[in-house]
Amino acid sequence: MCMNKYCDIIEYDKIGRVLFVHIKNVEIKYFYKYDDDDDTRVCKIYSKNNKSNYKTVLFQSLTKENEYIDNKLIQEGDIYNVEITYNNLGQESELKRLNKEKNTEYKKITFRNTFGIPMIWVEEYNKSKNVIFKVDLDKIKNKT
Repeated sequence: MCMNKYCDIIEYDKIGRVLFVHIKNVEIKYFYKYDDDDDTRVCKIYSKNNKSNYKTVLFQSLTKENEYIDNKLIQEGDIYNVEITYNNLGQESELKRLNKEKNTEYKKITFRNTFGIPMIWVEEYNKSKNVIFKVDLDKIKNKT
């Protein structure tokens, strides 16, 4: 049983890994499945009250610090389907979104510096591409 105010039911396996979480007041359920090597897991999240993304599948890997980080997320909903790919630090690197109602597609690829800060984005909306750069205006102003 979960001991905090946010969840009503939580189940663990024999070695203490979370298998199931049910948050009753918002009707969200989390199901966890671990691979044989115990270094990756898949989390399936269902929310019947959320029409935009009622089904989410999250692929995660275990870090050296013994924490799970996101590798990929797939969401399905009545309006949108979303797929997000993450880098080896768990930061978003690519996002794809399909609007089912309008039949439009959006894609964003993010390039980060060595510190993980987003520096360049390439966005594509219905085959029209834009490139966006992050700049430090203070550095530019001080150089003139």
